[in-house]
Amino acid sequence: MSEQSATRATVAAFDLGLHMAAFRCYAEHCWASTSTDEQSLSPLYTAMQQARQALDDLTDAEWDSPDLASIRQEVETEYGTFREAWVGKTRGGWVVALANVDGEFEFPARCKALESMPIDAATWDRIDRTVERLGKTLDPTAEVCLKLSRVLGRELFGCVGTGVLTRSADEERAAITVALAQELGKAIEEARVHLPALTGVRVDLTSCRDSWEARPRLAVLRDEIRRRLEAPGTSPGHLGLVVDREKGQISRAGFGTIRLAGQGRWDLLCHLARNGETLTSADELKAIHHRGGNLSDTRADALQQMITSLRKALKPLGLTVSKSYGRVGYRIEETTVEAGC
Repeated sequence: MSEQSATRATVAAFDLGLHMAAFRCYAEHCWASTSTDEQSLSPLYTAMQQARQALDDLTDAEWDSPDLASIRQEVETEYGTFREAWVGKTRGGWVVALANVDGEFEFPARCKALESMPIDAATWDRIDRTVERLGKTLDPTAEVCLKLSRVLGRELFGCVGTGVLTRSADEERAAITVALAQELGKAIEEARVHLPALTGVRVDLTSCRDSWEARPRLAVLRDEIRRRLEAPGTSPGHLGLVVDREKGQISRAGFGTIRLAGQGRWDLLCHLARNGETLTSADELKAIHHRGGNLSDTRADALQQMITSLRKALKPLGLTVSKSYGRVGYRIEETTVEAGC
């Protein structure tokens, strides 16, 4: 998979988790509303279309998994079933009743109404399991982005039943500012191992009293993460490296900028920079070298020569390509770390 395809797959995986969360959120909100205007279904329809687009983007990014088609079919089928039931008599009866419920009983009444929704808990669980299975077939970078977006989407697109009615105000605040912040922080930390571009992304939900107050901040966090995923070169990554794919250059604050000649060296360096502290095996680097049009280069020392060339190129940035012998692999490190051959 090319660097461009890998970036596209990463963004698509992040989008998929968000749009699936939005699909569930809007389904519950549409069902528990008192509206009878089919225009009210437009957010749900949009979420379905966006989820389909994310699945198409994963396919276009050269990713092949039967779960892509399964999720697409599941979402389309459930939307059709939901729409048919939404305009039917079952919902129509309690919509009238719900309109006459006193304010303090409205929320419990809406939660009760969800029991008759055609997309039940078992269906959501089945869809979730399929998405989880898909994640395990993706490359590690796309997989951690899917996990991150599912955590973020669950809170950003809260369902009708989000929260615990018996929780006190202090308990609700702690659930948001402490538990949720820690869960998101852990998910971002896991993603950062594969995506150094997320370095510096922080979760700040202090002073939020409940999930409603947290959502604007979560929306900002979502947009910041997505921006960095789309253009990882715009933000400092591993060891402060900024990879500008459009200009074909790599820079590091306080050191300067270098340009690399030759697609092979460029692809290898981009891959190592993207992997950050994660070791990259020799076989993986050889595969990237061959994908760059070097299939005829069968020299036994071809990779070693390429690594040596990269070390010379990175020297002005105070960096080198280090080889680990405990668990054989390569990664970019500062020149204070002695590099093996």
